[in-house]
Parts: sequence; C-alpha cells; structure tokens
Amino acid sequence: MKPAIRLLPLVLYIATIFAANWAITTFGLVPVGFGLLAPAGVYFAGLAFTLRDLTHEALGTGVVVVAILVGALLSALISPQVAPRERRGLPLFRTAGPARLHAAAPSSLDGRRLLFERRRPGGR
Repeated sequence: MKPAIRLLPLVLYIATIFAANWAITTFGLVPVGFGLLAPAGVYFAGLAFTLRDLTHEALGTGVVVVAILVGALLSALISPQVAPRERRGLPLFRTAGPARLHAAAPSSLDGRRLLFERRRPGGR
C-alpha cells in the first residue's frame, strides 16, 4: 500500500475527532428519535471508530494514540471540556488478536454509551 493511502485513515480520523467535538460544542444534545437525546457528536461515532480501527491496522497503536492526542488538542481549541474522551475503545480493539476486523464491531458498540437520555415530558 502506498504511504499516502496509508495516511488517509489517520488524517480522516483526526478530522472526525475534531468534527465530533465541534458538533457537541455547537449543537449540544440533539434528538435522535424515539424521544431520546444524544450529544450531536454521536453522528460521527461510527465513522470515528472505523477510522480508528483502520489507522490501527495500517500504522499501529502508537500512531492511534498520537492521533487521539492531536484530535483532543485540536478539540481543546474549541472547548477544553470535550477533548479528553477519545481513547476508550482502543483496548477493545487491541485485545482482538488476529481477527481485528471483527473487533471493529465490539469497539464501536462501546460508543453506544454516549450519554443517551430520555426526553422528559414537557420538553425539559
């Protein structure tokens, strides 16, 4: 694989971390259906987890950790409160061994805990 192609998931991963945190800062909680609210960044979660896993596969754990830090630092430019949450799914992916692509599903499912909450009657 060409070096430039191997870097594409890395660049997109960092951009997705920033975009998710920007969405949270800009839009806060948004309706996601069935009376549920979630942080606006949830719309980027599946893409972020997939790009993280592709980056890990192509470039290794160290590069993923650096990408998380870069994404968090860029996110801190818009809001210091949203930056430090990015590395939770990495241990799930690392423990998968040779079946790495199968690990994408469990590590992505970890994102389901993104603060879903029921909307209270009366819109509060």
